[in-house]
Amino acid sequence: QIAPQTPLTILYTAIIDQQREQYEQAWHGYEQYQALGYQDIAVYRALANLAMHHLKDTNKAQTILEAALQKYPWDINL
Repeated sequence: QIAPQTPLTILYTAIIDQQREQYEQAWHGYEQYQALGYQDIAVYRALANLAMHHLKDTNKAQTILEAALQKYPWDINL
C-alpha cells in the first residue's frame, strides 16, 4: 500500500502531475516536498521551469534560481 504523505510519494506525485500538465498541482507537490525539509536541486529546477514556462512568472523563476544558487553555488545544471 502506498502511503500518501511520505516524501517520495509527494515528490513522485508532483512529477506525474507535471507530466500530465497539471501544473498547479505539481507546484503544490514540489512545495510540499520542500516544506518537509528536502531541498533537492532537481526540485528547484522543476519549480523554476514551472514558474517560467507554465505560470509565466519570470520574477518567481528568478527568485527560485537565486535560492538554489545559494544552496548549490557550484552546480552547473542551474
